[in-house]
Amino acid sequence: MNYLQKRKLRRVCRYARKHAKNFIIKTLCVVNAFSLLFWMCLIDSIISWQPVAIMAVNVIFLYLVAYANGWVYGTEKEGEQE
Repeated sequence: MNYLQKRKLRRVCRYARKHAKNFIIKTLCVVNAFSLLFWMCLIDSIISWQPVAIMAVNVIFLYLVAYANGWVYGTEKEGEQE
């Protein structure tokens, strides 16, 4: 393999890794959101602390993902401010 082929292969691998990570994170967010909605619908019928704990974990996870991506108000990165 010459230099250009290696560089192109590296770029393709980096692209695949980035999109695989994004797919995994988006999938986890969707699963957490559905779990949160499910437990919110059942909160009145189940008298226990487990649904509340599950919902708390789901909300914390979704907030951390939103915070890391700058979707929460006031968390813009310094270079992106206009």
